[in-house]
Amino acid sequence: MLYEEQASRMIYKKFMRVFKETKGMPKLFRFQHLLNSITYSLIVLFAFWPWPNGEYSLNGRSLTYQEFWLTGMAPSFLLFSILIIAICFASVNKHWAGRVGTFLYWASIIAFMTFYSLTGVLIGGVIIAVWAYYVFYSAGMRQFFVQSNV
Repeated sequence: MLYEEQASRMIYKKFMRVFKETKGMPKLFRFQHLLNSITYSLIVLFAFWPWPNGEYSLNGRSLTYQEFWLTGMAPSFLLFSILIIAICFASVNKHWAGRVGTFLYWASIIAFMTFYSLTGVLIGGVIIAVWAYYVFYSAGMRQFFVQSNV
């Protein structure tokens, strides 16, 4: 029992590092890091419980909770959520995967939002280029990730 309590305390402390150790992060990166951390932590903790009034559907067909898991929707979204949390851990540890993962996550959101027309693609491309410059070449980001312990 004592070992389980120590293990759970250690897991809790490591999990809380994602929220507490953002000192030195540039403000925009910190905002996006905390947004991802809080959102996906809550999703992992609460979204996959069998809610009594939960309604699941796939292509207009109503699904039970078990079918929701068996179709692959729940496991794939759970894996995606855990991947985003892992990217947040990498960012806190100042690992290159945190920088690249955060860039790819937000760039994909921008790309999917602006993919509908040529004008959207041009505007989205400019936003992604500015985002790439910020993540990989700005002084604040370089300084934060240079202090790496990895």
